[in-house]
Order: sequence, then C-alpha cells, then structure tokens
Amino acid sequence: MTNPYDLNPAVAAARAIMISQSRHRNTKEKPLTIREAAKRYTASKSAIGRHLKSMKLFGKPAFSDNSVGRPRNLDEAEERAVTAYIMWLERAGFPCNQLLIEEAANTLRASRTPPEGPVGNGWYRRFLADNPQLQKKKLVRAFDRERAGFEAGDINDLQEFYANLGVVVEERDIEASQMFNADECGIRIGAIRERLERIFYNAWMRKCSWIYDTAVNGV
Repeated sequence: MTNPYDLNPAVAAARAIMISQSRHRNTKEKPLTIREAAKRYTASKSAIGRHLKSMKLFGKPAFSDNSVGRPRNLDEAEERAVTAYIMWLERAGFPCNQLLIEEAANTLRASRTPPEGPVGNGWYRRFLADNPQLQKKKLVRAFDRERAGFEAGDINDLQEFYANLGVVVEERDIEASQMFNADECGIRIGAIRERLERIFYNAWMRKCSWIYDTAVNGV
C-alpha cells in the first residue's frame, strides 16, 4: 500500500514538524515551524496546518472529503497544478495576474465530475497567502500592481494605448493570428512569421517603449 507521506508534500511536512517537536522535548534543538516546513517541502501553510492538526488529534492526515469547515476550492493536486502554471508563464515571459490565476482554478473546477462553479471572491488572496514563494519571486504582485495602475486611468489613456499599438501593428505588418494578448499593460507578444518579437509597454509613460526581437537578441 502506498504511503501517503510519500505522495503529499503537505503531509510529509506535517510529519516532519511532529518529529521535530518530539525531538525538541529531549534536546535543545529548535522545532521545525510551519513556515519553514512549507518552504522546505514546497507546500501551502494552510494544508500543512490542517494535516498537522488532524495527525495530532486523530493520528492520520486530513484526507477525508467530509472534513469540518468550509470545503477547499482546490485540492492539493489542483493547487500544485495552478502553481506550476504560474511558474511556466513566468519562464515563458508572459505576465501573470489575478484574472489568469482565477481562470486556471475555475478550469480545474469545471473539469471535475460533476463540474463545480468558479472560486469565491476571497480565494485569490488566500491562494497567495498559502504560496508565499510566488510573491517572493514577484511573479504575481508586480503585474497586479501594474494592472491596478492602468485601470485607474481614464478613457483617453486607453485610446492612446490602442492608437500606439495600432501604429506598431500597421508598420510591422502584424496580422491578428500573429498576436497574443497578454493584458492591457505589461507585455505584448507578437509572433511575426518565423520570428518572435515582444512589444514592451511602459505603464508609467503610457506609451510603447521598445520592441525586442528574439531572433536577433535571443529569448
């Protein structure tokens, strides 16, 4: 039979905490904290705390679907999938924001049998709190800040942005099928024939700053 400690990083982290706490009674060694365990095992703090409490009270991890309290929006595997998706976007050069993350979570929930509805309004904040490694790498926080700054502008800023984008598209003969809309601010990606060019938008100056040709300069 497969050992659940080997499959679930949150359970493994909870077990490591219990072992360190037991060792602390006989030695002066500082016990492992939930924050340290979350970083070491790449698991969410809330999941570790839930399993740790269950293991102390009932002697087993909290794997039951009938656990007390509000059900989680995503299970452990789904949450790891969303985290991997964010990391993949970061490596690919695409910005990641609240909209993309919530869409990924909602897609996973919709693929369940039976399908389930979208995540709640507070899920995004809790997800970031449970995965501090995403905020440390500034994968999410920077783009959310840029988006908020852009949305605070008026209609003239938006018209100017698309006017500048239209000039670039016309001058470089970019077709619709060669464009990928990342967001209203941040980075615009355009696959131009056999080349990949990136249009960088300066959110502070409200204008297109420069075009980076990966065929010449590299990715």
